[in-house]
Amino acid sequence: MKNLGKLIVLFIALIFATINAYGQIDTVLRDKIIQMANKDQDWMMNPPKNVHDNSQFFQRMEEIYQENYDDAKVIFSKFGFPGYNRVGKDGSDKFWLVVQHLNKWPDFQKLVLKKMEAEVKKKNASPDKYAYLLDRINLNKGELQIYGTQIWYDVRYHRTFPYPIVDIKTVNKRRKAVGLEALEIYLNTTTESHFVLRDSINLKSGVKKPWLYKVPSHMFGKY
Repeated sequence: MKNLGKLIVLFIALIFATINAYGQIDTVLRDKIIQMANKDQDWMMNPPKNVHDNSQFFQRMEEIYQENYDDAKVIFSKFGFPGYNRVGKDGSDKFWLVVQHLNKWPDFQKLVLKKMEAEVKKKNASPDKYAYLLDRINLNKGELQIYGTQIWYDVRYHRTFPYPIVDIKTVNKRRKAVGLEALEIYLNTTTESHFVLRDSINLKSGVKKPWLYKVPSHMFGKY
């Protein structure tokens, strides 16, 4: 019983330590950010059935981006990049997602990236999400990726390919440093996802499985 009591006390202490480490979460701000991200994702993944053509879809998508940009600017000007200590991990990651899609405003993305980098160094934001935003910005500037997160799917080969990467021979070291899986594993996962989305088309053309990358055994498990 004494040991059980000590465990309970320790558990409670850990809870309070976590709260003190991250401070008081701004639930109103977090909920607002999650609402912004959900609006983006819901329309992109599940557009209403009454949307009959691509022009309607993309018009509303652009409107959502504009709305999210306007809101993100206000949040960023007041709080900088909202880290774990302000909006929790879910809120922080959702803010990144919103900004990741604001390609129309590259200068704003760069400002957010700089502040996000500072939070990552303090372990107050996700390093893997930072990698995605850095690669997106570099790609949109016509520069090489650092981490290989930005990809495209070639319907002829039923395979995803990364846009050009700096020193691709060492990319997996950089990916590991920010918590990303090996590039080959990432490409295979996205290849399979795209292949499933195009299942009916692939079957009609006689293609039964995607063309996957060979993944060296040392990249599994503890990688």
